[in-house]
Amino acid sequence: MKRKREEDSEDDSTDTESDTFSGDELSKSDGNEISQMIQQLPKSIPRGKALDFLHSIATSKDILYWNLHGEMTYHQRRIPVTSMEELIEYALLPYNLDVRTPRGLKTFTDGLSELDIDKKLVRNKRLLADLIARQPGEEDTDDSETESQTSDESHQDDDEETEEKKEEEEREEEEREEEEKEAESSDEQESSESDDGDQRECHVCESNHFHEISVVQCPRCLWREGYYCRQNQHVECDVCAHVFPVNVKTTKTKFCRCRDCDAVHELSLKFNKLKLIDGEHESKED
Repeated sequence: MKRKREEDSEDDSTDTESDTFSGDELSKSDGNEISQMIQQLPKSIPRGKALDFLHSIATSKDILYWNLHGEMTYHQRRIPVTSMEELIEYALLPYNLDVRTPRGLKTFTDGLSELDIDKKLVRNKRLLADLIARQPGEEDTDDSETESQTSDESHQDDDEETEEKKEEEEREEEEREEEEKEAESSDEQESSESDDGDQRECHVCESNHFHEISVVQCPRCLWREGYYCRQNQHVECDVCAHVFPVNVKTTKTKFCRCRDCDAVHELSLKFNKLKLIDGEHESKED
């Protein structure tokens, strides 16, 4: 009876050993594949990070792994013309603009995202940014904070631009008010000049009917141009397209052309007197 119990215990131990051996055999197979991949990677890659990276991939071989030819497999589907060695090297080395992007990087990034790979193992900042963008988590919280800060800064810039626009509008409004005040004063002056204008006479035909030509200066670009217009009429500068009123401030010289004989006179703005400047006509005084 005792001997039979010992035989049964020996059988149980044998079964246990066989089960353990099969598990070790599987891990040993993965270890061989991982060690072979490690040997193919450049020595500049830290071996500890490389092992952790490859072990993370090996835990979910159905999602992302490689075949006997070193090609990447994604969900047990071979991705042709790819090199898992190049992809792993791209992930574990710092980003270099001169290094060619390996084929299949998008699929590789999708696989790492599904594996939820430890991002501390990824040294390539560009790949790391893609992983963070694809996976919501703590990193997204940091990104949202960064985005909120960026949006706050943009709002501040918009507020500053709005304030500048308001200030500019206020300045323009003040300029309009000044122009209106000047226009009112020029209206009074115009009325007084019109009274005197009835007394103006052409030096040739003694008519008191004139066309007025005002030589005005643009307050923005200082360009001078002559216009057939009356006081307080708005004109547009031919150079900068600024619109401004013809008033005492902007008028620099004024000419009067007789409507009857076309004789041209210069009007003295100070003394409000006419002076004949057309050489083809002779003054009545002559």
